[in-house]
Amino acid sequence: MPGAFLLTASPHGPSWEHVLRDEEPRLDQELVAGGWGECMHWAVIFEHDNDFHHMPEYANQNPTKQVLDFFIACGHDSLRDVLERNAERTAANLVHGDRNFAFRFDVVSEQTDITLSELTEVSGLQTLPAHTATSPATCAMTTQPIGRPYLQPNAPAADGGVRQGRPLLHQPGTTEDVPDQPDGQPFWVQAQPVGRPYQHDAPLETGKQDHPLPQDMPAQTEVTNTGGVESPSPQSNHLTNSQMTDSKEDSAVPKTRGRCSRWMWQLAQQPDSTILLPLWFYTPICQSRCALLASVLLIIVGAVPSFTSLFMVEVEAVAYGASDTMIEFILDKQIDGNVLVYYDLPGMPANWKYLVESKDPDIISTMMGRVKCEGAETQAALWRRSCALSTRSETGTTGTTGTTGTNGTNGTNGTLAQTAQTAQTAQTAQTIQAVDTVHTVCSQDAPFEALINAVGSTDTFKPCGLLALSVFIDDYRFYRHDNGNWTPISVSQDDIALPHEAGIDSKVYGSKIVLDNGALKINGQRSWLTPGPMFEHFKVWYRPPASPRVRNLWGRIKGPLAAGKYEVQFTSNSAIFTQQWGLKEKRIILAEEHMLGSKGA
Repeated sequence: MPGAFLLTASPHGPSWEHVLRDEEPRLDQELVAGGWGECMHWAVIFEHDNDFHHMPEYANQNPTKQVLDFFIACGHDSLRDVLERNAERTAANLVHGDRNFAFRFDVVSEQTDITLSELTEVSGLQTLPAHTATSPATCAMTTQPIGRPYLQPNAPAADGGVRQGRPLLHQPGTTEDVPDQPDGQPFWVQAQPVGRPYQHDAPLETGKQDHPLPQDMPAQTEVTNTGGVESPSPQSNHLTNSQMTDSKEDSAVPKTRGRCSRWMWQLAQQPDSTILLPLWFYTPICQSRCALLASVLLIIVGAVPSFTSLFMVEVEAVAYGASDTMIEFILDKQIDGNVLVYYDLPGMPANWKYLVESKDPDIISTMMGRVKCEGAETQAALWRRSCALSTRSETGTTGTTGTTGTNGTNGTNGTLAQTAQTAQTAQTAQTIQAVDTVHTVCSQDAPFEALINAVGSTDTFKPCGLLALSVFIDDYRFYRHDNGNWTPISVSQDDIALPHEAGIDSKVYGSKIVLDNGALKINGQRSWLTPGPMFEHFKVWYRPPASPRVRNLWGRIKGPLAAGKYEVQFTSNSAIFTQQWGLKEKRIILAEEHMLGSKGA
């Protein structure tokens, strides 16, 4: 039995099955023309315009496959490849917005223009005549109403509009007469779009149809109930009207509009995409395979860094506390490349929101968030780092200078007159005076205390904020044991910040933190930061990690670094991290430099 698409109405009135069952294929160069080419053309357009996979009549076989099978069943298997080329050419044209026929339409068979009267001479029933016995069984004509097998005809409404009525045609296999109607009262059969076999019985508004028709196709087909005499058949339509074929220019975006206007037009109009994937791509099996392929690719992407990390050299972390001044460690394997020195603070909540947002707005700003020095605007917040103001008495001296002299007298009576003159040098009278000074004392962080007192103010705290207040300022010195002597190792701390942040005139901080007479100033106020390595360490600290683990770069050692015995000395060791903030320990990590980072990063 022919597929559902073959039972639908062709643009000429009868069903595609009736139009094509006796027609021989016509060739237009490398394509099939005539009725077969037209049927395949509309089948491809139907698949393009509709989600036919959810239609029950096309659940097992798409329209183009139904046309091709009927083509083969009618004995035209030798031209199968040519008809398939029709479908491919039409689909390619649709991608570019061209809905015209791929072949020359003037080659269409005249046999497709079959009148309605030629199909209504079978015992008074409105059914198509049976196929000849010589035709293949699958190409035989089925008993269906003329033209539109699933069409629900409409009866005229009292107000002159169109409403749904009772069936105009006899049902197959019955002898029921047409419902009684007044003589001359017409039945109106509403036109159906090509390829849509089921028309819902939704009521229509008065005087309107549910589908527009071209100007050269009559909107209604009138069948007058006058004793078996019927009106002429509807006009033949070759669908060459511009309203039935969407041109490329009609759907294109106006070229006179600007880029933004075209984008807004596409967003509002939602035109058909020019990139069309086959519908099988969206089937569950295909989607499952794509998901499996994506999973495999992601596993490979994740496995490559993990496998590469096996060949990276990293020294076991050297842990130290507040009371340590020096620790020795052993390097078992030589590191051939440059060595990165990290400090690791396990348990440090540097990525907490209240800490990340507490930054100085005078030196940094963010696009998606806000920053302000909430909780640490002035030095009054330094109690968080065990600091407090203290008054200290200092002594000063002042003095005056005086000179006295004694004159002798000249003697007589023939004795030698001696003149004695005693000169007394200046003597300094000193007065002791006490002076009271106010300064900051940090009981658990002497290095930070020195930085704050160098500002010369007990109020100014620039940069402000909790993140700046918690800055890491420990300092290390590395030595290698060589022939009984400890040889110092040079560690560079100049290139640890990001490229656009490194240096005193960096792109990020150059105009906000300026160097003035050997001191750094922010917005005209003296900063507690100092130029040099300490400033570079602050830049690294001022970009907190997204993870709860703090592991920042402290310096670089130019490789290679031979295996052997090493020592690290702590010239600055802030006890605040372990004694007040609850960290169990601080760590130093040496790792080989690699393009993918370090092993534990």
